[in-house]
Amino acid sequence: MSKFIEYLKTSSFRNTLIAAFVTVIILVGAAFFSLRYYTKHGEGLSVPQVKGLILAQAVQKLEDAGLKYEIDSVFIMDKPPGFVIDQDPDANTFVKDNRTVYLTINAGKIPDTNFPNIEFKNLREATAILESSRLKLGDTTYKADISRDVVLETSFG
Repeated sequence: MSKFIEYLKTSSFRNTLIAAFVTVIILVGAAFFSLRYYTKHGEGLSVPQVKGLILAQAVQKLEDAGLKYEIDSVFIMDKPPGFVIDQDPDANTFVKDNRTVYLTINAGKIPDTNFPNIEFKNLREATAILESSRLKLGDTTYKADISRDVVLETSFG
C-alpha cells in the first residue's frame, strides 16, 4: 500500500492527472461550442397561419417562408373542399429553416366505402358496425318478426 501512495506523490502521476483533466475540459468545451453551431441555437422562423386558406395559398405562404410541407386529407361534410383545416406545428410556433409543416385539407369528394353486411345482426351490433365504417343509421322500419331488434334487410342511399 505504501508503494501506491508513493506513486501518487510522483511528478509523472501528477502530470498525467493534469493532462487528463485538461483534455476533458477541452473536449467538453469543443462539444459545447460545436453543438451550438450545429443545432443553430436561437436561429429559426415563425410558422405562418395557413389554417382556413385554400391549399394553393397555403403552399405559397409556406414556400415563401422557407418551409417544407406534407399534405393529408380527410372528408368533413360541413367544410368546403380544398381548404386547410389543420396544420402542425401550429401558427406562430418557432421552428428551424426547412422544417416540414403537416397540412390536413378537406377532400373534394366523399371517400369510397363498402357497405357492410349487417343483415341478421341485432340493432346495437349493426349500428356499431355502421359507425366503424363511418356510415350513419338512417330511417328504421320495424316489421313483425319472431326475432326482436334484428336487421332483416338493408338499403343504401
